[in-house]
Amino acid sequence: MDNVNVIVAENLKSIRVSKGWSQSFVADQLGIAQRTISRAECGCGVSKRTLKMLCNLYQVNMATLYNECVQETPKGTQVVPDDVAVKLLIRNSFIQDLEQEVILRYTDTIQKEALLMREDIENIIPEALTMKKSYSLQDVISACMLVNQKTLSKVRNMAIA
Repeated sequence: MDNVNVIVAENLKSIRVSKGWSQSFVADQLGIAQRTISRAECGCGVSKRTLKMLCNLYQVNMATLYNECVQETPKGTQVVPDDVAVKLLIRNSFIQDLEQEVILRYTDTIQKEALLMREDIENIIPEALTMKKSYSLQDVISACMLVNQKTLSKVRNMAIA
């Protein structure tokens, strides 16, 4: 193992740990395998492309990685871990408002486009009921369930399209 690789590896690990990030978090942020981060931090070598990506994420220049000793000082903007970002977004009223708006629009779309017309229902009823003089509650419920199934099928087709 090259002495330079050992210095770079130690510096990469030191910076990551000082930020409180796991190897898994860094790998997720960069869209690379955790094994790549592990190899970089154990001195097994890493591509220049990966080093550049790590430098951008860690907010340090490439030369910093080659210094004998890195003293990481936090800079302005840092990447927020996924779990923290999700918790912040969940507590934010904007997300709740957005969620409510999506529900209202989807409900409105369903009300307009997933309607079953009288003719549709009249065609469904003979499927559910045989011709009788009177119908039991079970017969009526079966007919309603079939109409609901057809409506849900229409909604499902809308969602797929």
